[in-house]
Amino acid sequence: MKRPIVIGSMLCSFVVTLMAQTPVKHSPEIVAQKSFIAQTASISPTTVFTPASTGIFRVTGYLEQSNTAEGYSPEVFVSWTGDFASYQDQVNGGLSYSGSAAAVTLNLLVVHGAANQPIQISTSVNPSEQGTYNLYVVVEKL
Repeated sequence: MKRPIVIGSMLCSFVVTLMAQTPVKHSPEIVAQKSFIAQTASISPTTVFTPASTGIFRVTGYLEQSNTAEGYSPEVFVSWTGDFASYQDQVNGGLSYSGSAAAVTLNLLVVHGAANQPIQISTSVNPSEQGTYNLYVVVEKL
């Protein structure tokens, strides 16, 4: 008679323990988003996110431009600091043209960002070229 009660109370205890545990995150968390709208010149290094603790981050983005003239394509750079040095990477992908406009999804970049060190975005545009562009950037903690 005592055996079913003991097994039942152990089972209840097990279920309550499982339900009380914090759920595990299975997807990346967006920690920062930044938009640069109607840009006509280069963007100086601008902080998008500064991690409070060291971690792995994914930086992605999208660039849309009004000028499809040959040679016009703002170059996009991501800068960050890891454990041993500071880094910079160009993240432009291939442009998709549609009439008088073009768009590009920036190449995915995974970085190891050090605590209290900014993850920055910058662009470079040839001043002799005319055009307007919008840049959208997202940083996710993996």
